[in-house]
Amino acid sequence: MRGFLAEEVPTRDESNTNLYRRSIRTIDDNFIDETQPITQRTTPTTAGSGIRCPYIRFPRWCFWLWLLLLLALLATVLGVGIGLGTRKRSIYESCSSQSICMNNAVCTGGYCLCSTGYFYDSTLGLCITEVGIGRSCSADNQCFTNALCTNGICRCITNYYPSPTTGRCAL
Repeated sequence: MRGFLAEEVPTRDESNTNLYRRSIRTIDDNFIDETQPITQRTTPTTAGSGIRCPYIRFPRWCFWLWLLLLLALLATVLGVGIGLGTRKRSIYESCSSQSICMNNAVCTGGYCLCSTGYFYDSTLGLCITEVGIGRSCSADNQCFTNALCTNGICRCITNYYPSPTTGRCAL
């Protein structure tokens, strides 16, 4: 296996000038060939002088931290567009448009209400499909309008009968 091992060490010489020593080693299987260190003299430069500043090592953890912060900012900005941003309004909360009400709910008279054919299940906090006449139920609010849950089955209330055209209880 062939590889390289680099080492960078900042040092100072006798005249107290900053030196930058870089040594490179070649690795072949179990043999290490050391090359001579390369020493560069560095001097402070001012901005705009046309001379490049010496190489400064940037810590990896700092790079990952900046990347993570950038991704968090991007997610915050784009989150609203993919549904992670604003919460949908629940039943009986004020609204101004259909899009801010929860699923299967509409904005009616300035409040979110379940759409036709749906009822609000307070245990789930959702608008779910109403149960038709003759179907099994567990509570009155699951049945269509003018129907009650009697003995676990949705049935029309007194003076109402199942309509053959709509399947709902009508006079």
